[in-house]
Amino acid sequence: MNLKPTNTLNCKTGTENVPFEFTKYYKGVVQPHNANKDVNIASEVDLLMTADNIMINYVGCHVTIEDVDKCISKMKLHKAAYLDNITSEHLRYGGPHLAVHLCLLFNFMMHYCFVPSKFCKDIILQLLKNKHGDATDINVYRGITLSPVMSKLFEAVLLHLYNKFLSSDSLQFGFKKNSSCTHAMFTVNEMVKYFTKKGYKVYCAFLDATKAFDSVA
Repeated sequence: MNLKPTNTLNCKTGTENVPFEFTKYYKGVVQPHNANKDVNIASEVDLLMTADNIMINYVGCHVTIEDVDKCISKMKLHKAAYLDNITSEHLRYGGPHLAVHLCLLFNFMMHYCFVPSKFCKDIILQLLKNKHGDATDINVYRGITLSPVMSKLFEAVLLHLYNKFLSSDSLQFGFKKNSSCTHAMFTVNEMVKYFTKKGYKVYCAFLDATKAFDSVA
C-alpha cells in the first residue's frame, strides 16, 4: 500500500498506525463474496447455461491465439506494474510464441476451472483527491488498484468471448463501452427541454454518490 507522506491520519500517528488505518478502512468497504453470494452466482450461471440452451455452445468455447493477440493489442501501455514487474509492454513485444503459451495456459485454466491465487491479489495505492485537502483525513484519499497484468489479460479474454452474455441496464451510462456520463447529462437536458416546451413542470432528484465506488459491491 503506497501512502502519501503523512505522519497523522484520523488522529492516529506513527508509521505503523497510519497504514493500519488505511487497512481497517478498506476492510470495511471492500468485502469478499461470502458463501451465500457464491451460491447465488452459481445458480445464476446454471440458469444461463440451461435457459433455451443459449450458452451450451459457448461453455466449451476455446481460447484461440487470435483471441489472445487481439486482447493484448488493446491493452493500455505505460501503466504501473504489479509486484512481479510485468507490464503490458512485455506482452505486446514478447513475440509470437508468447501468445501461443498464454493461449494454452488460459485454455487449461478454463478447462480445470482453476485461477492462480496471484490473480486474486492486488495493490491499493492511495492518492489524494484534492492536493489542497487535509492529508490527515482518510476521506480525502481515493484508492486505485494495481493488478497483475496476466490477470487483466485473462479477464479481457473472458470478456471478449462472453461479452454478449454480460449486458447491463440500458439506463446505465457510466463504465460502458461507447458510453459515458456525458450521454446521461445529454439525455436529462433533452428530457427537460421536451417537457418544459409543452408547459409541464420538471422535478429532479439528485443522489450524492461520492462514495458509491467504495460502498457498492
